Amino acid sequence: MSRYSISKLFLIRLAIKTIAVILLLLIAAALLYATFHTARNSGKRSLADDISYCDYNYYERNYAGLYGSLALYGQYSEEFDKYWEAIDAYRAYTAAVEWQTALDNGREGAKEKYDQAVEELKAIEKNVQFSENRRLIRGYLEELE
Repeated sequence: MSRYSISKLFLIRLAIKTIAVILLLLIAAALLYATFHTARNSGKRSLADDISYCDYNYYERNYAGLYGSLALYGQYSEEFDKYWEAIDAYRAYTAAVEWQTALDNGREGAKEKYDQAVEELKAIEKNVQFSENRRLIRGYLEELE
């Protein structure tokens, strides 16, 4: 009778080990498929993906990442005008902030450069094409006043 119990226990262990090996093989196959699928499709960028990425950086106000993506992939079509406009405004704003700091520290010629950067920001606001950017630029100008 004990011989029958050992044999049954052995079969149960064997079945559990077999199921575990099969599951591990299925997971390995799925990972291998996902790796090849990703490698095959890498580098294929769609316009929707690019706009989604730009929107994310735009709304998170990550203009450095936005500029890097737009410049790297040469995205100069009209779909990306909103982002370029925001980047131009942010550049003028940061220039004004830097020249304001230089002015506060008594650097010669800083006042002219500050005024030039503020005027550039005002010119961008005057010719803004996108209402979201107008709100953004007005916020910059209010901070500078």
